[in-house]
Amino acid sequence: MSAGVRTYLELMRYGNCLMAGFAAVIGTLIAFNILASDALSTYSPDNFPFFDSGLVFLAVFLISGAGNAINDYFDLRIDSINRPERPIPSGRVKLQEALYFSYLLFVLGTLLAFSINPICGSIALFNSLLLIFYAKTLKGTPLLGNLSIGYLTGSSFLFGASVFGYGGLEALFVLFLLAALAITAREIVKDIEDMEGDKIEGADTLPLRIGAKKQAILQYL
Repeated sequence: MSAGVRTYLELMRYGNCLMAGFAAVIGTLIAFNILASDALSTYSPDNFPFFDSGLVFLAVFLISGAGNAINDYFDLRIDSINRPERPIPSGRVKLQEALYFSYLLFVLGTLLAFSINPICGSIALFNSLLLIFYAKTLKGTPLLGNLSIGYLTGSSFLFGASVFGYGGLEALFVLFLLAALAITAREIVKDIEDMEGDKIEGADTLPLRIGAKKQAILQYL
């Protein structure tokens, strides 16, 4: 693997992309088992959609990577303080290259999602737009930014379940909700860790508004 490929995989934060992709496939598996266990369902236990599951994994992997890349694009000044070793602040990837790379990944991931079915495609398109809006605007918005990441991460399960249409969405809604709440709490902790850089940048995060100690207490309430 060339140094350039490794750098772009690092920009995507491929480890997180792999976990998101596997989470989506797990969503497909869980939804399939729930639907196949229903005596009135048309889904057979021997009829698992392996090909669509592969597309689900790839779509989530690409869109997650795109979201991470465009987040680093907008966070250059903050990352120069908090995470100077990342590809953009370290100078290994140019700023505009990172932007174009993220757009390419968004397009490829969304097209793959629409090739599965319209519901998958709609979720992928909405999530792609939300990721861009988050990176540009919502990241600096108290609580709304945290909730957005919570939704986006939890929606990996919903995306996987949407292979089976609306029935799959209904089957995985509770799991999506639990995952979204857990990730929201994790994002709040990350905001506490990033307070120094966020304060210099002028970001308006919840820990900066109410203080790290109060924020940590709220997280566990």
